[in-house]
Amino acid sequence: MAEYASSLSCVADKVAADSDLLTEILIRLPKNRNPDYAVQKQNRDPNYVVLNPTTKQFKILPKCHLSGLRGLTLAFDPSKSPHYKVVSVCICFRYTRSMLTYAVEYYHEIMTYSSETGSWKASGVSFAAEDREQYTSGVYCNGAVNWFSNWGKGDSVYYNVDEGRLGIIPLPPIPEGNDWHGQEFRHYWESRGHLHLVEINSQMYRVDVYEMERDYSGWFVKLSADLYALEIPRDPLYCLFGILCVVRMERDEESFLVLHVPDKILRYCFGDGTLEKICDLVVPQRSCSLIYSWFRSYQYIESLAGV
Repeated sequence: MAEYASSLSCVADKVAADSDLLTEILIRLPKNRNPDYAVQKQNRDPNYVVLNPTTKQFKILPKCHLSGLRGLTLAFDPSKSPHYKVVSVCICFRYTRSMLTYAVEYYHEIMTYSSETGSWKASGVSFAAEDREQYTSGVYCNGAVNWFSNWGKGDSVYYNVDEGRLGIIPLPPIPEGNDWHGQEFRHYWESRGHLHLVEINSQMYRVDVYEMERDYSGWFVKLSADLYALEIPRDPLYCLFGILCVVRMERDEESFLVLHVPDKILRYCFGDGTLEKICDLVVPQRSCSLIYSWFRSYQYIESLAGV
């Protein structure tokens, strides 16, 4: 255990020494939904806490009257307002009667907490409960919370927080010879106000980064990476790399991917197609060699905003 802690400390020192990385890389914060805050559930108490990791200030959210909570997403843009909102998705049910029989109908309902008022408010928005898992990983971008359907179960949806409006996220153009239905959408992020979805062709070692139009009219391929000729481990049966995040810069050629390969974290630059090692990893015994690629990554920017 001491050796493992020492290895983690070494990795942290290397990351801390790179100021560019610290300002741009997406770090892992369990249940973090926003660049500046983390929303965490206490282990032994069904309370939820909003935490600013920079100032260590936190606030316990008041109870939401709805049960069956499926996910929380923090909606905060310090360039627009010092206040934030927390968007919750709860699963509810109602009885429907048909002739002499009763049936139970499940649906999702959205509630919003405002730091300005300190209270929860019903959005009045409800929709069919098709996929119970996708709402644990919302992504806030340009005033809307985006939820992507897992394995093509049901629609991917977005909720415009200011307008209180629900919409459908269209699927990207179908890749040649493939079908989006049944594909797991785990690789989606926000960076610099752009919503991205990443398609990985594990056989060709090709990565396409799609960007959503601001009006949700459709996706287009913004960036592509050909990793086949690079020094990345290969296996005929398994894909031996994972995408941790997409980081957009002011110039597209300076944008980069953060990749997870066995024992390492790498940076791929879209401009010149080069790989650079960020750090080495020590993976716990009996764990998947790409263990960190199974967790969500979120952008972290230091902020003195209050909670």
